[in-house]
This record gives sequence, structure tokens and C-alpha cells, in this order.
Amino acid sequence: PDNMSSHVEYCRGETILDPATIPWVDGGVFGGKAVQLKGGGDYLRLWRNQLKMNTMTFSGWINWRGLTEGLPEETLYQQHFFSFSSRDKYWLTFLPHSRGEEPDENGLIRDGVLTQFYRPDAVTNQEKLCLDGVESNALPQNEWHHVALVMDGQTLTTYIDGEIWVQESMLVHFIEMEPRYFTLGGTLDPWGDTTLNALVDEVYLYNFALDADQIRLLNAGLDPMDPEA
Repeated sequence: PDNMSSHVEYCRGETILDPATIPWVDGGVFGGKAVQLKGGGDYLRLWRNQLKMNTMTFSGWINWRGLTEGLPEETLYQQHFFSFSSRDKYWLTFLPHSRGEEPDENGLIRDGVLTQFYRPDAVTNQEKLCLDGVESNALPQNEWHHVALVMDGQTLTTYIDGEIWVQESMLVHFIEMEPRYFTLGGTLDPWGDTTLNALVDEVYLYNFALDADQIRLLNAGLDPMDPEA
């Protein structure tokens, strides 16, 4: 809590809440405290003034708890760990478990981690498809995992636990998205229902692209900018 940026807002729906009421709980990834989101509409938010950057790295830890009690099963596949959005023009989001409704012509179906970049002329999905009915590639529940996303103007790379999950060529600078807001634990529309059920900890945004070795340092709990790390 002592290291949290003063630019972060704690919200429920359209209401900005007192930051003193952020639900910090014991059991953080490195033994400290973590933020507990229970899927009841709470999320953390940054506005555009903190998002003016050409290249970007997101780094954060998530202990995903799966389905929120009392909600229908389909909401399990609608939980967003984080999202960058300029409303309906662009978005960039990460889901710990996304599932498609129908298999493709090869019998493969989306069932697992999904990073999605959308713009009006294209949609980029970073995912590992499964055979329909075969074990999912979803992020495991009830344990800590490190997620990083790097957008360097040449590629979009998703890392899980310090290793590259998927990397694709994407010639777009982050600032071209004109990101209006960043939400942690929220949906693409922060005024919609939020269903993320997780502990989140050690979340950072960098205004430059970290390399693979620096992501591994973050995964190990080390400072990626420390020359002696």
C-alpha cells in the first residue's frame, strides 16, 4: 500500500471510492499485502495523462480465484485482468481464461489465456488453441502467476511466469491507440459489470519496452533496472 501511485483511482461502477478503502489483504506474492477484488464491480483505474507513451510494458502478479460466487458460469470466461481502452476505437486486454463457443475447421477452440488487441481494421488474438474438449490453457487458479505484456512498436509479446507465451509482429505504437484509460480488474467498459475474482499484487506500468531478461528479473521479484540484479 505504501508504494501505490497517487494517480490510481479505486472505483465501483461510475463511483470513485476513497482510496483508504482499497481492500488490502495479507498473502501477497512476496509475503506482503495484495489487493483483493471479489468480482463485485470494483476495479482500479488510471486515466490518459499517465498513458502518454510510445512503447509500454505491463507487469503484474495475479492469484486468480476463478468463478465469482453467485454469478453464472459464463462469467468465468469474461474476466479481464487488465485493459487499455479508448472506448470503441481501440483496446488491449488480457483474460486469464477465455473460451470460444464453437471449434474452428480444425476442431480447435479458444480455451485459455487470451491477449486481444482490437482496432477497427483488425483484431489480433494471442492465444494457444486447444482441441475441443481437451485440457484448457487457462491460467491456473488459486496460485500466483506473473503476467507481462510488452508493446514496442514492432511486436506484441505476452509473458507468463517469465517466459514468452505468444509473440506476434504488430507495427503499432502504444500512443496510436490514444488510450483513454487503464483498468485493473475491470472490463473494456469500466462502467459495466466487473467480474474479476482475484488477488493482484506488484503491478507496474513502464513507458518503455523491457526485454526478455528484464521480464525474467521481474518474475524473480528483482528490480529490472538494477545493473547488479
